[in-house]
Amino acid sequence: MRTTKTLLLLSFTIFLWSAFTKDLKAQTIADFENLPLVADTFWNGSDGSGVFASGNASFVNKFVDWGGGFTSWSGFSYSDMRDTTTQVYTNEFSAMTALGYNNSDKYAVCYVSSYDPLPVVRLNGIAHGDSVSGFFITNSTYSYLTMKNGGGPAKKFGGVSGTDPDWFALSVYGYKDGVRVSDSVLFYLADYRFTNSSEDYIVKDWRWVDLTPLGRLDSLEFKMYSSDTGNFGINNPTYFCLDNLITNHNSSAGLQEHALPNYSVYPNPAEDVVIIQPFSKYTLVRVCDLQGKQLPLIAVNGRIDISSLTGGVYLLQIQNGNSVFYSKFAKK
Repeated sequence: MRTTKTLLLLSFTIFLWSAFTKDLKAQTIADFENLPLVADTFWNGSDGSGVFASGNASFVNKFVDWGGGFTSWSGFSYSDMRDTTTQVYTNEFSAMTALGYNNSDKYAVCYVSSYDPLPVVRLNGIAHGDSVSGFFITNSTYSYLTMKNGGGPAKKFGGVSGTDPDWFALSVYGYKDGVRVSDSVLFYLADYRFTNSSEDYIVKDWRWVDLTPLGRLDSLEFKMYSSDTGNFGINNPTYFCLDNLITNHNSSAGLQEHALPNYSVYPNPAEDVVIIQPFSKYTLVRVCDLQGKQLPLIAVNGRIDISSLTGGVYLLQIQNGNSVFYSKFAKK
């Protein structure tokens, strides 16, 4: 009887694993590493192109030259700026993390202007009309420091007492055939509404935003909300940084699936940390449960902190370039 149960469990695990790999292998990552930049600079659309592309996504930009040396931009730019200490509007292209997700060089910066159309990302090619897994997000340096310290019309989040219920959030909307889908995704870049103020936070690392509830799409739209508003809209700077937008598609062309011959995953079973070797800034790692649901865990220099997981078996997808590898590990 015990042997039968073991075989049934093994068969069920193999079934889930097959479904997991079939679902995940057809993905493309917009990581912006394909875009040319001199070190510690940015692209803000000054060439008039109005768009840039990475992976299977196009990021819309609006740049205006007003003459006399005055310019403006909104929508998306991309950057490899490293300034994490300067709280002025001229430092609008730096991420509070200094680096992209997984310590990569480049990342996108989005400015949501109250005077321009909402920023848009279009899904291209085989990703057009399919789902989007999500992306990683963090605050820009300018936004983070302004919320932390206050400045200009913007208040210090939490106020003088530190107990004001301030918050700053991004809403992501999906469109299919020109019609907005019914669901949207809300992510808080800062939240001071907790009863215990020690739980209040302003995001300063890369966090995962799950867009799977939006379903099949051909474009994304971004809007920001804040508790700190005035006569001209939101007072705190309305920027966020984005990296590794993962789009899905039905074709697996270009991706080679392997059974993990070139990687080591240890220790296994693991208690607090799983290590993946070899690992580089171009390695993308996803951790999922046995139902295929992605978990908000990040690999930093090849190490994944799994201390928050309950005991059980979990799945890994490791992508490097066009190769995708799969493994699993047990949490003690």
